[in-house]
Amino acid sequence: MKREHLLHTLRSQGRFCAGSGSPMYGELFELVATDVEAGGVFASVLSGHEDDPSRHAVPLRLLGGLHRLVLDGRAAGLRRWYPSTGGTWDAGSAWPEILDTAENHSGSLRAALGQPPQTNEVGRSAALIGGLLRVNREFGYPVKLFEIGTSAGLNLRADLYHYRFSDSQWGPADSPVIIDDAWQGVTDVVRGEDLFHATSVHRLLQHLLGLPEPIYRHHRLIRDGGGLKLSKSGQATGLRELRATGATPADIRRQVALR
Repeated sequence: MKREHLLHTLRSQGRFCAGSGSPMYGELFELVATDVEAGGVFASVLSGHEDDPSRHAVPLRLLGGLHRLVLDGRAAGLRRWYPSTGGTWDAGSAWPEILDTAENHSGSLRAALGQPPQTNEVGRSAALIGGLLRVNREFGYPVKLFEIGTSAGLNLRADLYHYRFSDSQWGPADSPVIIDDAWQGVTDVVRGEDLFHATSVHRLLQHLLGLPEPIYRHHRLIRDGGGLKLSKSGQATGLRELRATGATPADIRRQVALR
């Protein structure tokens, strides 16, 4: 039963990562789970942690430890597969090398399981930007931010996000990152199916914080000719631009294969 919990944790984290824009970790967690099922090297590395509660984020601790080996050079051969070191992910080619790395550095990976992972969340900038704007308004001094590791520098870019409040908004209107105020009274959220597996986390946080829980609906992704999803972060053409070219609603529905 303990192993079933571990497998569920690994695969749930993989689905969450894949749905949040990290297909690499989505595939990697599934490969690790399959290896654990088969009694492979990762079953040995994770031995003793089968019943750890989900809040301990054991899967993230594991892959965080693996990433650390890549970054500090102990697993330099994996750098060609990690985008963070200039590589290109390919599950089929990378996996045998990852298994070898796990065999050769099992002690380091087990040690990583005792270290909480760093989490990166742009939502923290919502609190930060309010304080910064207050200080800037009252004292008129320029703001320069320093960050020592937290959120991987995401909060250093707080002024590049768009914030929507109940009676106002602030930040670049064309920012691909939009942070909403929980008290806006939003009752329905419609978004892509790639975020489906993140919804349970969002609903849990809203429940724990005593916030209203909107109804979530997820639609299939709209992709370009190469199979990539259309998104602002990828500078994809938006509805506004299509309308400016004279495209009608019927034209757009045909273009995205909606009837």
